Amino acid sequence: GVNLGVTSNTDSNTLDDYEEGTYDVVFTPRTSGSITMRSDYNTGGYIKVGKLVHVSFYAVISAISSPTGYLKISLPFAVEVGSEGAHSSAFYVHGGGFSGLNVVNIGGGIAVNNTSDINVHALDGTSLQLDVSEALTSSSYFYGGGTYRTS
Repeated sequence: GVNLGVTSNTDSNTLDDYEEGTYDVVFTPRTSGSITMRSDYNTGGYIKVGKLVHVSFYAVISAISSPTGYLKISLPFAVEVGSEGAHSSAFYVHGGGFSGLNVVNIGGGIAVNNTSDINVHALDGTSLQLDVSEALTSSSYFYGGGTYRTS
């Protein structure tokens, strides 16, 4: 590890992990149903430095089966547990190819303490919607990214 202002590798200021990689992006509807990803557009990338993880992804849906609820997009590592949501993080998420609902924009999502996915809600111009999964089609797509803390 690299020591940053400390004298040994056992101190908390030691940078002891650097990793770059890819992971399978999985979409899951919050309440019920299923979402299948295109195998040629389902890989996200990450860089992990210590406890800090930066992710980016572009993913396309190939099939849906009665999805309901908000959308969950997988992360490569779980979000660190912290008091009062201290380690929850915001992500930029943009999607397209929707139908059926009055979906104006999807401009973000959050990852909450001790979860391994981003929760994505639609905006109808007034408020957050809990049913973004119901607007998905077999050609919906999402891209996004963000940085969060892991254990």
